[in-house]
Amino acid sequence: MQEQIESPDALSATIRRLRVPSWNVREARLTLPWGIDVPSGRVCFYILRSGNCQLILSDGSNSLTLQVGDFVVLPHGQPHRLCDRSDNPVATHDDLLLDTQTEREATSIVLGYFSLDTVGRHPLLECLPDVIQVNRKLDQSLRDVEPLLRIATDEQTSEKPGSSTIAGHLTHVVFLKTLTTYIVGEQNDGAIDATRDASWLRASMDPMIGPVITMMQSELQKPWTVESLARHAKMSRTTFSERFRNVVGQPPLQYLTEYRMQRAGELLQETEFGIKRIAALVGYKSATSFSIAFKRYSQQTPLGFRRNGNARS
Repeated sequence: MQEQIESPDALSATIRRLRVPSWNVREARLTLPWGIDVPSGRVCFYILRSGNCQLILSDGSNSLTLQVGDFVVLPHGQPHRLCDRSDNPVATHDDLLLDTQTEREATSIVLGYFSLDTVGRHPLLECLPDVIQVNRKLDQSLRDVEPLLRIATDEQTSEKPGSSTIAGHLTHVVFLKTLTTYIVGEQNDGAIDATRDASWLRASMDPMIGPVITMMQSELQKPWTVESLARHAKMSRTTFSERFRNVVGQPPLQYLTEYRMQRAGELLQETEFGIKRIAALVGYKSATSFSIAFKRYSQQTPLGFRRNGNARS
């Protein structure tokens, strides 16, 4: 019996590949006047619990006023400022994470971030706008996960063994829930096309192409051809190829090869499987043909990639 790589849908498969080694999370209780400068290179996640807050991108391209209950994500690591007023003196992000308690609370905000360097380029982050803003008052699912934040922030300040790991996992769940709430809402509103590179997302939700992508991702070991994929979609070869290219932005087999290489990279880094086994799992009949394709994709041999621990940038 052949091994398979389970993948319930394309969005879930993409989320699964966003692995964050380490979250930093705190609840800051701030008094007026206050301001925080956040450096570049950090994917930031904020939840405003009480008080007032402005968010201003350092390049001046965007600014917004947060409302109580807002979940906000900056997925591209731009430098920015949080403040109650734009002309206030500021502290650094790191200083605030070390000292977040004050006697007279005016604003309460959960601050979370991870380094963009730890995940590299990722299609889920790349397709999103500079700033995502979703309010829990408008979405029941975000209200349901809010209690996890209280546990996360309590665990982060605890000195018990394992508490920081628990805090990180809980924060990641809330972070992913915020992203998927935004993505599904924008897709339903027809606004996702305005984001950066959402071709894979549009494709995953396309009624004809989405099921084919899900099938390819969950059965990578099969010898797919354009003809067999078109049959699954109940379309002619020509019509299927044209629709796939229009929706995804690349031909079916090019997409399949790139996904196979990405999945192979994950297996090289996360398992001790041999090259022959990984080759079979991602659809190659021999370790040699797989190694040639992987080197063409990543500029490294599979063993070199595993040794270096690098993702393709």
